[in-house]
This record gives sequence, C-alpha cells and structure tokens, in this order.
Amino acid sequence: MLHDIAPPASGLRFSARTEGGYTIAALGGDLDVAGPPVLALQLLRVLRPRASRLVVDLSEVSFCDASGLAVLIGTGRRARLLGGVLRLAAPAHAVTAALRLSGLLRQFDIFPTVLAATAQPQPAKHIPDTSTQMNTSSQAASGGPATADAIGASNCRAWKTTVAYGATRRIHSLG
Repeated sequence: MLHDIAPPASGLRFSARTEGGYTIAALGGDLDVAGPPVLALQLLRVLRPRASRLVVDLSEVSFCDASGLAVLIGTGRRARLLGGVLRLAAPAHAVTAALRLSGLLRQFDIFPTVLAATAQPQPAKHIPDTSTQMNTSSQAASGGPATADAIGASNCRAWKTTVAYGATRRIHSLG
C-alpha cells in the first residue's frame, strides 16, 4: 500500500508504503529547519498502534541538521510508545555525519538497506563512531586523533551540537 502524501513546502520529499509488516517512509532532499514540522506530522500519521514498525529510508537525503535529527528522535519515541520500532535504512553520508557529530549514532538501529531493515528481526549493529579516529593535517603532525571540533576549528568554523531533554540543537560559532 502506498500513501500519497503532499510534499512539504521545504522541498523535502516524503512517500510511505507498507511492506512485510513494516511501514517504509522514504525521504529525499534537505532535512533542515524548514521541513521537520510537516515531516513530524507525516511520520506520526503513518505510525499507529497496529502499524508501529517504521523504517525510514534516508538514502536520498542530501542534508540533515539538528531539527531533522530531533524529528527522528521524536518518531523513535512514538514508535516505542506504540510497542514498535524505528529503523533507519541506507543513511546518506550527510545523515551519518550529522548522527556522528551529534553523538546520536548509537541511539538508532541503522541498516545498510531497506531490505536489511525489514528482514532482520533483531536490532542492527550500530555504525561505529569513527569521528575520534579521523586525522586532519594539523592532527597528523602531532600523531593524535582529531575530534569533530578540531576538524571544524581547522576550517575556522566549529559546529557544536548539544542534546538536552531529548531535542538537539546545532550551534554555529566562528573560530
């Protein structure tokens, strides 16, 4: 079953279908501050007591900020309250980077494909957080690992994400 849902004004694309006992919501475009209010309503609309197993296909998401992550957190909570699960499938690099930088990577069950997310009965193994294992040219000289803040500082900008009361917020500071 395919749910035709009008796209939000932000340009974020959303479609939902039911397959193998899961509702699969496919997102595309920018998951930024303009889209989450409408996206949250769309995701909550497809979650119901008897349809609480949700897979969000993030393969076509080109950008994700803290407001997009907050929608995923809220959707996951709602799914669990209904006795279901939220699984993220095929996250694009932008989404994986946002999850890693925010410290939320381990909070979600992440699968490489939608098929894997719907086929595996148990939780997925989490993508390892390698942000502390990356080296920048400034860190390579010292031989130490670079953190996300060090990488941002080397570009004269630091992006910091705080997590408070289950919501995330991205703070931009010039270095």
